[in-house]
Amino acid sequence: MAAASVKELIGQNEQAETACDPQINQKKKQKKNNVAVTDVEDSIEQNEQLEIVCDSPMNPQKKKEQEEEDMQLSDLIETFRSISESEKHWECRRDFIFRNYDDYEDPHVDQLLALSMVWANHVFLGCRYDEVLLEKVKEMAEGIVVEDAPVFKTRDELIKQKR
Repeated sequence: MAAASVKELIGQNEQAETACDPQINQKKKQKKNNVAVTDVEDSIEQNEQLEIVCDSPMNPQKKKEQEEEDMQLSDLIETFRSISESEKHWECRRDFIFRNYDDYEDPHVDQLLALSMVWANHVFLGCRYDEVLLEKVKEMAEGIVVEDAPVFKTRDELIKQKR
C-alpha cells in the first residue's frame, strides 16, 4: 500500500508542476517525442544495416569454394560406408557423420566413425551399450529421422510377457 501511496504522490506532484508551469509540460512532451524519434531512427538504421548484410549475395568465388569444400567432404564421407551397410542404414549413418563432422575433424574422425557405428548398431540391430555412451550418441543424432526402425525386446521382457 505504501508503494501505491508513493506513486499517487509522484503523480500529484507532476500534475501540480505542470499546472503551475506550462513550460514543464511542453518540455516533457518534447523530450518524449525526441526519445521516440531517436528510437525509431535507430531502429530504421539497424534494419537497413541488417538488410544490407542479409541481401548481399555471397561472393561468387567464396560460393564456388564453399561448394567445392562441400563436395570434398561428401566424397570423403562416402568412403566411410561399409560394404555390408544397406542403403537405409548408410543414409542415416551418413547424416549422423555429416551433423557431427565439424566437432571431430582430423585426427578425431575415427572416434566419430566409432560413435556413428554405436548409434547405428543401437538403432538398427538393438545392441546395448553403457548409458553414458548411449546418451551421448542419442544427443549427437538428435533430429535424424529413422523410418521403420525395428523395435527390440530384451530376453527379460520376452520372458515377462510370456508369464
